[in-house]
Formats: sequence, C-alpha cells, structure tokens
Amino acid sequence: WRRSAQRGPVGYRHPDVVDLTFAVNEGPRTYLEELRLEGNVERATSDLAEALGLRVGVPLSHLAIEEARIRLTAWYREEGYAFVRAEPSIERSPDHTRARLRVVVHEGPRVRLGAVVIEGNRRTPEHVIRPRMTLGEGDWYRASEVQATQQRLGELGIFGGVNVGLEDPDLEAPVKVLRVQLVERRPQSLELRGGYSLGEGVRFGFEYTHLNVFSRAVSLTFQGRAGYLLQIPNVTPTFPPEINPSFSDLLNWRAAVSLGFPFVPLLGPSWGATLDLSSVRQLQPPFYALASHSVGASLLFSALRHFTITFTGELQYV
Repeated sequence: WRRSAQRGPVGYRHPDVVDLTFAVNEGPRTYLEELRLEGNVERATSDLAEALGLRVGVPLSHLAIEEARIRLTAWYREEGYAFVRAEPSIERSPDHTRARLRVVVHEGPRVRLGAVVIEGNRRTPEHVIRPRMTLGEGDWYRASEVQATQQRLGELGIFGGVNVGLEDPDLEAPVKVLRVQLVERRPQSLELRGGYSLGEGVRFGFEYTHLNVFSRAVSLTFQGRAGYLLQIPNVTPTFPPEINPSFSDLLNWRAAVSLGFPFVPLLGPSWGATLDLSSVRQLQPPFYALASHSVGASLLFSALRHFTITFTGELQYV
C-alpha cells in the first residue's frame, strides 16, 4: 500500500486517509479434467459420482467441491454410515489450465442400532415416548430418522430439550447404542389476571395449564374469568327506571377447557386431536346479556414438517 498525496476537489484531504491498491493477477482459468474416487469398498463408484454431482469439463470451483463433499457424506449417512469421511484434493497441471480432483472416502462400518436408551424422562413413561420415535433396535442409523425422532419428541410439548445421538460417537463400531437425552419442562403453570373495563366492570381471571396430564403427554388448559358491572354514576351506562337489575344480571363470565392430544394411537403419530368446551356470558348494550355454550373437536394431520391439515367441528347453544 502507499499513502496518497493527491488532494480532493475542495483542496483538502485528511492526513490520516490512505489509499489501498490491490494488484490482481487472474492467471489462466482452470477446468476440471478428471474426477477420481478412491477408498469406497461397499458402495459403487457410479453411485458416489452421482451423489457428488460434479461435472468434468467445467471451471474448477472450491465452493462447488465443498458442497459436493457435504452431499456425498450426507448420502452415506442416510445409508447408515455414521463415521464416513470424504477428503478431496486437487492436482493442477503445470500451466494451471487443467485440474484433477481426487476424493478419498473412508466409509467406516455401516451402523445398526443394538439398543435405544432413553434418559431424563422422570415423569413420562417410555411407552409414551417410544411410539413417537422412528428409530428402534435393529434399525440402520440414518440421519433423516434421527431428525424425525427429535422433531416428533419435540412436538409432544413436554420436553424443553431433545438430543438424539450415538453413545461414544468417536468410537467406530458396526453396532451402536442410540442415546435419547430428554429435558422435561415444568408441567404446570398458573397465571392470574385482573382489571376493569366500562363494558364488563371489575374482572378477575386465571389460566391454568398442565402439559403432561396423567404422564401421557396430554395437555390441559383451563381458563376462567368473571366480572361484575359496577354502577358508577355518569361513568357506566344508566339503566331505565323500569329496569332494576339484580346482582346476577350484572355478572359476566367466560370459562373454557381445552384438551390437547399430540397423537392419536389408532391413527398414527402424524395425527393429533383437540377437544374444547366453553361457556360465555357477555353483557350486551343496551341492557341485556348473551350466554352461549359450545363444544368443539379438531383432528390435526401433519402431512409435512411445516404443513398441517385441520378438520374441525363445533356445536353451539345460545
């Protein structure tokens, strides 16, 4: 770098300002001439080349090589090779116009699960957890199934943390133990509320939640709210002389109970259900109350990871 002595159009340049000049020598463009795969014993070279997804005769790209390495190892891990490694190296021609890519693969053993150990489930029995898992004893250790197991256990809503992995992950062996480590959330919570409004008067409420009823991962939510419309002259609505409201006429409330089932045993782990009961009494202008009672049920089908189809039915009495 050099310090510039040139001045700007206004005739002043700060003495601490410097210009940096970079000299770039592009050199010849390098093309991938040959792709060589070594070290694979159990999988065919043609399958590895397809998983890599690299083409010969195109400009050499270090980013494309790294992405291909990641694709290859992911393909192997999906086939049960938990300890696979792929190490690419590049050999260039003397004039740097051609290059040969050499990928050395260490497959390692194909891993089958000898046992599945569940830890951290102090409140939830294993017969609630295991049906949600997509991996079991005797299965191949596949990366997608590990991810699916973590997702399904997380969807139960009772665990604050879910970790699924091999015991002694650095020790290569054809039969390994799968360890499922769980952190259970606090199952119960209670929230109290209070306030005042001109339409409902003084009101008090609460919300009670239980995430793991009977240790079956069934959630229970109970919401209650009650209010009394105080008569404040020149503030609240004034009743006509012929209307003399009683204490019960000025009451309003809302009570709701909701049960959530993260999976329906008869339909499979992709199906969930909810059951909702509610009773509401609202004060309506000018001088009457509206009461309604309802029961509703929903079936939820998780077709994809971020896509859910819901079927809902409701009965209401007013």
